[in-house]
Amino acid sequence: MSRDGRWKSGRGPCRERTLRSLGGWRGVALLAAFAAATTALALMLTSHGALAAGRNSTTPIGSGPSAAPLAPLHGASRFALDISNLFWIILAESGVVFFLVILALAINIVRFSHKPGQDDEPKQIYGNRRIEVAWTAIPAVILLVALVLTIVTMNAVNSPAHAASALKVEAIGHQWWWEFRIPKYHVVTANEVHLPVHTLVQVDTTSVDVIHSFWIPQLDRQIDATPNNHTIVYIDADRTGTFPGACYEFCGADHAWMQFRAVVQTPARFQAWARREAGAGASPASVQGANGQSVFFSQSCASCHTINGTPANGTAGPNLSHVGSRWGIAGGVLPMSERNLERWVRDPQIYKPGALMPAFDLKKSDLHALAAYLYSLK
Repeated sequence: MSRDGRWKSGRGPCRERTLRSLGGWRGVALLAAFAAATTALALMLTSHGALAAGRNSTTPIGSGPSAAPLAPLHGASRFALDISNLFWIILAESGVVFFLVILALAINIVRFSHKPGQDDEPKQIYGNRRIEVAWTAIPAVILLVALVLTIVTMNAVNSPAHAASALKVEAIGHQWWWEFRIPKYHVVTANEVHLPVHTLVQVDTTSVDVIHSFWIPQLDRQIDATPNNHTIVYIDADRTGTFPGACYEFCGADHAWMQFRAVVQTPARFQAWARREAGAGASPASVQGANGQSVFFSQSCASCHTINGTPANGTAGPNLSHVGSRWGIAGGVLPMSERNLERWVRDPQIYKPGALMPAFDLKKSDLHALAAYLYSLK
């Protein structure tokens, strides 16, 4: 405190040099560099729809049609587009706020920085009611706009019109694969579900073991699949294509290999697929296939798996009625092929440690025959 009873500014030589180095155009340059770096990072994260889920190669892990990338900001359904549009609106709103804050900082740095020869303490301003009201009201209005848009989007996504007439699909999470049921068509399949385009679909998700998370980034919102509980998500795809999905909540050692595919087709193609899936598995068309069927029933396969039209009616593992037509094996851990089916049956633990399926020590001829039989189920 000085002799006249006033507080000194408390600036030492080091602080004085720091303020001068940050003042004027140097400070503006630092702010501009910060703003440019932040903007570049935001653009990098959001480019090609990679913000929320990263990006996969357009080449699928398994066989079958190429899958679209995991691009939640490039929606292929009206609900995914609603969510994507909300994101871009809030991002634009945030960008405007960011720009205005940076502009205000730049103006203050240039206008009110310490100038040579200015040794007096700046005039102290406090208790400005207009400023206090402004910096309270403006953020409140901005947040209110975001809140209203979010509530409107949530209502559109979670409670669509005509939901009662939607096609019902059940998605059941297992460690580590997805079971899909379409009761209307008596379809039971695994790790691949087909949907008709321009049709409202209600997906009822649940789990038989731990908490999983069901998400097809370009088609729907993410939702938990919880044991002993049913949660609903809606899909209304507006174009055909093959879209990757996965579990997005860590659920055990092989969480990364709990992938699936959603194939959106025209209504006619979907009807044909549903009829085929509900039908009996193909009868062996060769001696090797017939031998493979005998191996299947001589082992414990039939106690865990179902093949429509045969005595095999197990439910512990995936339905194998048309396994040969699917894009991959065991949630994408191997591409679908006869050779890879041999590898999987011989020792699943090599590819998916912790999987419930045991290894089978079969003769090479029996293993070849069993793989040929399974691959013929299309």
